[in-house]
Order: sequence, then structure tokens, then C-alpha cells
Amino acid sequence: MKLQHKKIFQRNDIIVSWSSTFKEVLLQSMPLIALLAFVIIFISPLSLSGVIKLASAYLMVMVGQTAFLIGIESSILPMGELTGGNLYKLKKPIIMILFGLLFGMIASIAEPALRVVSAEFHTIDRTVSVSLSIFICSFGVGMGVALAMWKAIKNLSLRWIFVITYSVTMLLCLLSPNQFVGISFDVSGATATA
Repeated sequence: MKLQHKKIFQRNDIIVSWSSTFKEVLLQSMPLIALLAFVIIFISPLSLSGVIKLASAYLMVMVGQTAFLIGIESSILPMGELTGGNLYKLKKPIIMILFGLLFGMIASIAEPALRVVSAEFHTIDRTVSVSLSIFICSFGVGMGVALAMWKAIKNLSLRWIFVITYSVTMLLCLLSPNQFVGISFDVSGATATA
């Protein structure tokens, strides 16, 4: 099975790649464009200059998202395939699981949204530093990736993993103060992009 990013390099035609990726981004953003058009026409009309500014800003966002997706397809996906394939060839499950833990931690530490949420958390509870909050959250993400590796290696049931992890999460929510419950869900949302 060949992946899309390999096809881009085989054709050696970056214009076709940009064109098809931009079309995909455009199609995916049609609901938002329709919503913005509805708001501009019926709820909060903008002047012509306001519409031009909004349209040009949105076009820049779509060009940026296209560049981001092409960058992912041409660099991170091949690197992930190579790394994953080489880890699998080692036939050492503990190394694969530890790599998942480390990779999950590093990926979430690099997430800017986690820093913002951790700083907010620090304003609620000054006893927990921003760095400690980032480390704890990143360790949780790393444990999640390690668990995913273990699930893949042992062919475990995803249903039971969800039942157990959600049960533990709900129990912790019941035992924790309310202000921590809300911020914990904010942190999980911030790390979902990692």
C-alpha cells in the first residue's frame, strides 16, 4: 500500500501536489465559509473593505494550512514510517513501548497550547509550577502513546482499554476539586493536538 506522500515524490510535480491539497483544504473549509457568509449577510454586515480583509486573511490561512499539510506529508509521515518500521524490526516490545512513552512526552512538551493552559492552571493553584504541570501532562500523553503501542503489540481490545481508562478518569473527577476537573479537560484538549 503506497501512501499519498510517496506519490508526490514519485511524480516530482509539486504544483499538482499544492493544487490537490489546496482543493482539499478549500472543500473542508466550505462549512465555515458558508457560516461566515451567513453571518456577514444576515447578522453582522461588513463593509466592502471588511469583507476584503476577511477574505484575504482566510485565504492566507488556507495557503498556510496547505503548506503545513504538504510539509507533514513530505517530512513527518516518511520519518514516522521509517522509525516505526525500524522499531518493529527490533522485535523488542519494551523498546517500542518506551519509545512511545518518550515520543508522546516530547511531542506534548513542544505543544504551545499546553504552555498556555499550564500558565492558566498556575493562576488557580500557585503550588503547582508551570513546568511541573507541563511535565505531568506530557507524562500522561506519553503513557497514552505507550499504552497504544502495548495495545498494538498484544492485540488488546480497544473497548476494554476505553472502559478502564474512562473509569479511572471519572473516579479521579469525583475525587478532585471542581476547579481541577475543568482545567484537566482543558489540558487534555490542549494536548490532543500533540
